[in-house]
Amino acid sequence: MTRVRTAMFPRGIVLSLIALALGCRGGRAPDAAAGEQAELPVVTALSSPDEGETIDSARAVVRAAAQEGVGLAVAVFQAGEPVWIEGIGYADRETATKVDPERTRFRIYSVTKWMTAAAAARLMEQGRLDASAPIQTYVPSYPAHDPPITTMELATHTSGIRHYADEAEARSRRHCETVDEALPIFENDPLVHPPGSDEVYSSWGYVALSAVIAGAAGTSFVSAIDSLVFEPVGMTRMALDDPTRPVADRASFFEEKDGRLVTADPVDNTCKWGAGAFVATAPDVARFGSAMLDDRLLSGPSRELFFEGRDRVSVQGVGAGGLAILILDRSRGISVALLANAIGEDAGPAAQRAAERVADLFGR
Repeated sequence: MTRVRTAMFPRGIVLSLIALALGCRGGRAPDAAAGEQAELPVVTALSSPDEGETIDSARAVVRAAAQEGVGLAVAVFQAGEPVWIEGIGYADRETATKVDPERTRFRIYSVTKWMTAAAAARLMEQGRLDASAPIQTYVPSYPAHDPPITTMELATHTSGIRHYADEAEARSRRHCETVDEALPIFENDPLVHPPGSDEVYSSWGYVALSAVIAGAAGTSFVSAIDSLVFEPVGMTRMALDDPTRPVADRASFFEEKDGRLVTADPVDNTCKWGAGAFVATAPDVARFGSAMLDDRLLSGPSRELFFEGRDRVSVQGVGAGGLAILILDRSRGISVALLANAIGEDAGPAAQRAAERVADLFGR
């Protein structure tokens, strides 16, 4: 399974980013002749005149990263307001559909975890969720452990619940209509360590956290995260990545195989829920990041659990046909989101470098 370096709530950065970023070959425009590198289309939705020179420099950085990719969108918020929103390349290269940065939905995978953690934190602030309570307080059917697994341990990757067993499990086509349908995948498996005794990254732990959030909110997980996070922040383009239902403006997905870019194998991410089951636009991801920089979503003490005293944090997600990066710099009030619909090994962490450089440019 591809692992990504990601800041989590409230523990620190727990994984290493490996060299999976934008697909490196086959990213030509659909009608480009063999051996040519056609210029990718660009759609600019917003470009603040007050940041003209900075945007010009950032645009050059992002275009360079996208030259061999299929589709990419970037959004930058500064002091709570959008200053640059742009799409490069193709949402669907077979139909030559351009990336519309305000509409094209990309898979964001583990970036979802911060949104899930924020939903849990909001419930805690509202007194509806006890961080120290056992899972069974909110999910009575969950198997008991001694010592019990708490909500905080789920959020901090210290529960002992395993991660994906292998790449095949991470790319499963199993479908889940509810969070409860996902729990049997892992709930009866042995823990990898006693609860609270170690920190081991676990996407299934975040699926269990999704069930806890649903139980505490008294509704479905999707309804809970919508009311707790998406609606208050104004994230209007979030959607469950459900292959059994039409999702408007969902990008096509690609990955590199044997040195060339091909359509990504079909996957069904619905069983991942709050661990990585959503598609989103770059502005919505950046808008969420911007809300994490002030009091719009969480109180100062809750936000500090995410930042752990650092001024800049980076949250990343990678999976079949999707790459997402969110960078927050609270000292400068900057939120940068960069999303792509292609992954591959040759290009290395091109998207990560581009996102970091964009954050540096706007942070001058």
